[in-house]
Amino acid sequence: RGNNYIRLDPQPTGDGETHDYHSVFDPGLYDRPEILTAFENMHALGYNTVRVFISQNTLGTSNALNETYMDNIIDFLKMAKDNGLYVIVTQDWLPGGKYGQVLGRDCCEKFNLNNLHFLSSAGLEANTLFFQDFVRYLIEHNAPLEAVFAYELRNEMFFDMDFAPFSLTSGLITALNGKSYDMSNSDDKKRM
Repeated sequence: RGNNYIRLDPQPTGDGETHDYHSVFDPGLYDRPEILTAFENMHALGYNTVRVFISQNTLGTSNALNETYMDNIIDFLKMAKDNGLYVIVTQDWLPGGKYGQVLGRDCCEKFNLNNLHFLSSAGLEANTLFFQDFVRYLIEHNAPLEAVFAYELRNEMFFDMDFAPFSLTSGLITALNGKSYDMSNSDDKKRM
């Protein structure tokens, strides 16, 4: 029994714009007293689970995970544990940096947007690398992993039907499962 813990603030986008997005763990915005109060209230109401989003700000400047951001996650896990809460960690997209470089190998002619993450070998490699780095950091910094209920690899996972490979009208595409699909055949697209 639980709920999402959400804080939204303006976040920079790749094109120089900003949009409101999850900022719970962002350096300078992490609000420990506010979180602690929320967790104490949740515990008093009989909640036992909280889900929280990580953002692209997990990445530091040197292609490594941002230590302040990650330390905020560890602090969040400790407070959750102290209040009898289990945490579901989720996200919408990988950060750039080395993960984006790996994704770039299969982008964007044959695989694009979410399809890149879920149908291409580069998508599997980038996601594997990120979650290995993420969990390794938690382990190496003695995070209370017993407070983690689950790592939800994607919030609301879906395919982008208006982007490659589904937008293609010809050619064979080999998906992550090693099978090839004919993009001129709507049944093959459905099978993929």
